[in-house]
Amino acid sequence: MSQQIRFSILVVTAAILAARIAATAPASSQPPPSLRHRQRDEECGFAGNSDLYGLGICLGVYLQWISSLVVWAWYPEGSASLMQTYLIFLFAIMIVVLVSTLQDAPLFAGEIVVLTYIVFGGVYSMIFQTVTRRKARPVAGPSPIMWLALFSLLGTAGVYCSWFWLGGLHGHMLPTPCGTHTFFFTKVSVYEPAISKFFGTLSILFSVSFVPQPLLYLSTRIGPLSKLDEEWKLLLSPWTSSYTRESRGRLLIEAPIFSVILCIYPIIAVELILHWNSIRDVYTINTTGQLIPFTIALTGFVRCIYKSIEEKLPMGLRSEIEGAAEPPPVPTEGEQPDDAATVESKPKSLPNTAEVRPCGQMDG
Repeated sequence: MSQQIRFSILVVTAAILAARIAATAPASSQPPPSLRHRQRDEECGFAGNSDLYGLGICLGVYLQWISSLVVWAWYPEGSASLMQTYLIFLFAIMIVVLVSTLQDAPLFAGEIVVLTYIVFGGVYSMIFQTVTRRKARPVAGPSPIMWLALFSLLGTAGVYCSWFWLGGLHGHMLPTPCGTHTFFFTKVSVYEPAISKFFGTLSILFSVSFVPQPLLYLSTRIGPLSKLDEEWKLLLSPWTSSYTRESRGRLLIEAPIFSVILCIYPIIAVELILHWNSIRDVYTINTTGQLIPFTIALTGFVRCIYKSIEEKLPMGLRSEIEGAAEPPPVPTEGEQPDDAATVESKPKSLPNTAEVRPCGQMDG
């Protein structure tokens, strides 16, 4: 038997023995990496409330923040309608949070941290952008009633967050099994004394800033408090005075930069907090509670884009598009063409039937 045949037989025999040994060997106790990651999430995390901070809700909020950038830059007249949508989102979230807290429903601290970023992440984009844009380019903004509702909701959210960080976090909220973390330029624990005190102090400052605003608005409607309102206006006049031409130009450069940064930061924070706390079942849009807000926000975003493009069109092209979109009016029965109507509208001259005589002259 040649050496090649012997070598082939040895190779085949070794392969058969290796296969039999592999088949009879006990399975490895280590699951695949994907399964290990899933088991860790189930052990460390919890099933989240998709109707409160699910994918549809988060995408809807993100679209509102991005829409605010579009509105600030190209379509400032749309700030009122955008604030209406933001108020609806904010009101619904605060109602659910307050009712769940008052009913002693099991709430995880990580959930409140996510909602904190969702609520206050749009404060700059919805308030300060509107104010600065109106100073740089005066336009009709949201009505006083909208401002009153917004400041009332943000004041309520500030008071709630102050209670959460300084008291509710340690005795009324459930901790995540493997630790509750938040985002503050890095991964930090919410139970760190410095972190909880910092966010608690920040929440108090928000409360002090927003809670008096509805009272000041109401003071203008009540006689005895009108003097207090005037004193507040004098106190705030250095910060609310009209901008000079140089400051307006600087504002138009600085505001977009801060807008983009303060829009990206809360988006990153929300997504990292959901991941770090292993919050499950929140990355699908399969419930009515998510589809409706997402559809509303998407419609508003598309409208902002459309209006912004329309504003940038030349006036002549815009008139042609609007004229082509509107069919010419069809005259109904009994109506006359424009030329006939013009002729008909001219006053007719009266015939000269009598000679004009001087006063007092009589017929002969």
